[in-house]
Amino acid sequence: EGEGEGEGEGEGEGEGEAISCYVSTDCPEDSRCDTCADFQCFCEVGPRGAGRTGDPCTVGNDCASSLCIDDAYCSDFCETNADCTPEYPTCNGFANVCRPA
Repeated sequence: EGEGEGEGEGEGEGEGEAISCYVSTDCPEDSRCDTCADFQCFCEVGPRGAGRTGDPCTVGNDCASSLCIDDAYCSDFCETNADCTPEYPTCNGFANVCRPA
């Protein structure tokens, strides 16, 4: 009786404290930025997506960065246009993500 209850809880980072994130690189290497509610996302143990900037996506977990823009293409965090790819050369200053020109 009671076997398995609470299994996995409290293990890992800071006694189970949730780590908030914006992109997967905000998370430990064995985690991805996932579980989102009320405009707040948290790291969750599991594989990251493989999609790079410009690759098609439907959800954040399709992308290495966890940023799926308009449920259409992967992007990544940027500070200037130099951080973006030639295919997605514009760093949107408001959202700080690479966008098509």
